[in-house]
Amino acid sequence: MSEIDRRIRSTRIVVFGLMAGLVFFAVVALAARKVSNVGNPPFTAAVWTLGLFVVGVAVAFPVVERPVLQRIRARTEELRHASDPAALILNEYVGLTIMRAGLLEGPGFFGAIVYIVSGSVLGLTVTALALAFLGLLLPSREALDELAMRAVRGVLQ
Repeated sequence: MSEIDRRIRSTRIVVFGLMAGLVFFAVVALAARKVSNVGNPPFTAAVWTLGLFVVGVAVAFPVVERPVLQRIRARTEELRHASDPAALILNEYVGLTIMRAGLLEGPGFFGAIVYIVSGSVLGLTVTALALAFLGLLLPSREALDELAMRAVRGVLQ
């Protein structure tokens, strides 16, 4: 197994760990809500806050990505002449994956908390969406190679 494959595997384990944490917390939220005596308010401040949290993450995603992608773009010539351009951007790829995963995890956990506090299924929906997006985000050699090729072609955005 190459160094690149080991790093990708390690990063997959990190993302899977975040996903497992969300799943376990969602199960706890379901159980906690089931045994609680709290009513079901139709719409609470927690749900509004969750909405703002989701919007904040959507805005933060490109802001967090931009500097990493700029660092990769700045190395375009070096990548064009490299025998394995993916190896040169591995650190950026791993960092970008972890930053994206961290941004997605926050609303997922908060969604479960909103479900506990308010009973709003919207909270669990956000948790499920966070899990789905984390699944799409799982790192792979193919995704790293694609990022490197986009950088070499100069079409990295």
